[in-house]
Amino acid sequence: MITKALNRITEYGIRVIFLLSISFYFFVQIFYAFKGNALAYAAGALSLCLLLFFAYLFFRKFFAERPLGGALLVVGISLCVYIGWAFYSKSQPTNDYKVLIDGARAMLDGSFGELSHDKENYFYFYNFQTGYVIYLAAVLKLSGGSLIGLKVAEIIILTLSNLVLYLILKKFVSTEISILCSLSYCLLLFNVAGSCIINNQHLSTLTVLCGVYFLLNKNFKGSKCLAGAFLALSYIFRQSCVIFLIAVFCLYIVKTLRSGFKTIKNDIIELALTALSYFAVLLLFDFSVRALDIVPLSALSGNLKYFKFVLGIQDVGITGSKNESALKTHVYFDLAHYGFDYDLYNSESKRYILNCYFNDTYNTLRYICKKLVSFVGGTDNQYYFIGNQVSGKVISGMCFIGNCQYYALTFITFVGGIILSVKRKNSSESENLLMFSRIAFIGFFLVHIFIEAQTRYRFDQYWLLSVIAATQLHCIIEMRGVGKKRRLKTKKREG
Repeated sequence: MITKALNRITEYGIRVIFLLSISFYFFVQIFYAFKGNALAYAAGALSLCLLLFFAYLFFRKFFAERPLGGALLVVGISLCVYIGWAFYSKSQPTNDYKVLIDGARAMLDGSFGELSHDKENYFYFYNFQTGYVIYLAAVLKLSGGSLIGLKVAEIIILTLSNLVLYLILKKFVSTEISILCSLSYCLLLFNVAGSCIINNQHLSTLTVLCGVYFLLNKNFKGSKCLAGAFLALSYIFRQSCVIFLIAVFCLYIVKTLRSGFKTIKNDIIELALTALSYFAVLLLFDFSVRALDIVPLSALSGNLKYFKFVLGIQDVGITGSKNESALKTHVYFDLAHYGFDYDLYNSESKRYILNCYFNDTYNTLRYICKKLVSFVGGTDNQYYFIGNQVSGKVISGMCFIGNCQYYALTFITFVGGIILSVKRKNSSESENLLMFSRIAFIGFFLVHIFIEAQTRYRFDQYWLLSVIAATQLHCIIEMRGVGKKRRLKTKKREG
């Protein structure tokens, strides 16, 4: 009885928190729609919802028994979209992305160590970028130092991400849903706009998706070790992906409670294998970069411990400084103010944050609310890094359609969440995938309450939304189908 009660409290607790989170997204998006052309946004979003429904029926009819055809369709459309946009946009690296590529070139000519050891340099401030710089250096080495090589690698990574997303949904849900989900994610115009940017979000997402595939896979003996390794790689490329590891721990708690502790031994072994693999890869990477003197200190924990939290409560530095460029950010000016004494800067940042929360509570909470509303409902600003080769009209059109797509996914997730809130499914891998996605979505929302939140940081939530929306749509249609079959059987018996 106690186990069942705990299970119900945990599962329904996660569902309620997720429903509250997605409700916030839904109503904030309505607010933003009314700030613009509400009727146009509503028509666009509802049209896309209908399009997704008919696309589901089409894929169910023609691809349910043709999984290879579905995979080829996803890969073909992905390549056409990303290659076409790359040729059209002709984007050049800007801001942080240019700094990272310059760092990779420095790594190739042997001068990166000078940058990473210089306390006044970008790569000492943000030492956690080292893993991604190493990846960029490797691609530049293989492509002869060409920017085209980096763009080709980016297209391959994005296409593989869509393919792995397809494979996850095909294996654990259905073929038609896998096509619908992966194409919804692939054709989201915010992602298309950002596909020409050399961005660590793309690579970290691919490694996370690979980790999720192996995490849920029971047919392969070493799957949990591979899951941990891929999740570790995602953290090396982008530290915010630690949220996915937390989601893994929460998922195993749910699985154990759901089984009434019958699978606790197996769950502990699987979780231990995942965690051991995860930390082994991280420690090996950190040991290697320090042994090779690529970085002076750990590349896993930032030298600036609180700067993201400072940006979570205001858009300037603790000394009131503002960004001038990617190299001369508010962090640079704050550090310069404290003579690049990192211990002093971290101490002052911590004191400043506590002071804001406890002594200036009203203004701090007001800023956080404003920040979250903008983060949830504002237009994704990936387009800002494309450059000036694309006309303003094209960007505006892409942003409008992108917002309609985003609103449609949120609407389906919101409505589906309400319909399925009282529906408790049996233990299955599709339910595990849905539960994992909900937990991770909640995690990304909650963490951005306290840290910097730009609209392009929603990137991780897009594929989670696609998975949740598509899976819930499938569950609702299946529920409808099962109900019809039962009614037909009843009529036959009565007849």
